[in-house]
Amino acid sequence: MRKGEIASRVAALRIPITVLAELSGLNKHTVHYLVHGRRDSRGSTRDRLLSALEKEELRLRDYLVSLHGPAGVSQ
Repeated sequence: MRKGEIASRVAALRIPITVLAELSGLNKHTVHYLVHGRRDSRGSTRDRLLSALEKEELRLRDYLVSLHGPAGVSQ
């Protein structure tokens, strides 16, 4: 994963750090440091954060599809 990728995904979702921390089961300070690249993480911590991000991205995609239909969306 390239530097800044997590931060750009969080920004694209417009998800608050506190919500992402809750979804991933991580401390909000840990999530803040990881999102802003101020701390290296263990693989398991990064995996939990990425899993929470992916679930939220899919939830948002499914919501938008329910509003606008599946045109152009591959599942």
